[in-house]
Amino acid sequence: MDQPRSNRSANPPGLFASIRSTREAGMRLAMAHIDLARAEAAAIGGEIARVAALAGIAVAVVGAGLAALWGVLLWSRRAVTTWDDGRDLRRESDSCGGSAPYP
Repeated sequence: MDQPRSNRSANPPGLFASIRSTREAGMRLAMAHIDLARAEAAAIGGEIARVAALAGIAVAVVGAGLAALWGVLLWSRRAVTTWDDGRDLRRESDSCGGSAPYP
């Protein structure tokens, strides 16, 4: 029971040893926070890259869909307004002598 409860020496550290110890602990704490911030920044950067890639894919899909829709609309109008021999129905008058069916 006469033994000390901790492994510290019986004499307390001096002022300079205490300051050095506190400074080292503060530096370790600061370095731990810097390492954590770097890890978080890397994770955030990965998420930003993922979002950018998904946004690029979404823009490409929407663009392709709009291009396909535009092509279908143009093709269907051409298919409706021309005969198989290439004559343009819009340029021909109807049988009553009126104007062309399309403006």
